[in-house]
Amino acid sequence: MSHKELSQMIKDTELNEKVPNQEIPLLFNISMMTEIDELSVDNCLEMEFVEFLECFARLADKVSLPKYGLKQPE
Repeated sequence: MSHKELSQMIKDTELNEKVPNQEIPLLFNISMMTEIDELSVDNCLEMEFVEFLECFARLADKVSLPKYGLKQPE
């Protein structure tokens, strides 16, 4: 999954009101494993399955928990 596909998935699932566009690249980059040589291979541009699961878990954590100190509407 590329960064563009991740952005499209967030938009299609209507999570874009909970996840601002500025945080999508951060989610993508934090979920990626470190590459030894990013210049000669394109592995740093697309996620593998394990990296996708990491990104999905971070996205679920960000969306599901309310902000600390804010009351939920009743």
